[in-house]
Amino acid sequence: MTYTLGKIEKICREATPGPWRFQYDSFCTWLLIGGGVGRVPRAPDAEFVTAARTALPELVQRVRELEGVAPESLARKFHDTYERLAPGHGYTTRIDTREFNLNHLMENL
Repeated sequence: MTYTLGKIEKICREATPGPWRFQYDSFCTWLLIGGGVGRVPRAPDAEFVTAARTALPELVQRVRELEGVAPESLARKFHDTYERLAPGHGYTTRIDTREFNLNHLMENL
């Protein structure tokens, strides 16, 4: 199943408000969600679920913020950061926004 940002936002809105917690006892791990309690077979799964309740809305918000940033602005920030971190590197950098590819940039950071 593919989750769009809109679907993730809807899931987050409809879920019980956080923060969610988990705790261990001698038999298993328990999720504590609002007034409810649920058993989870593995502690890493419980940790993932509780972290996702807080992290997903934050990630969606950050993606929404970045959607509004023009590629030219991202290219300029990357260029300026690169120049600051690697002064005198001996290479000439050029920004051509017509050829700017954010995926290529992110893969090569």
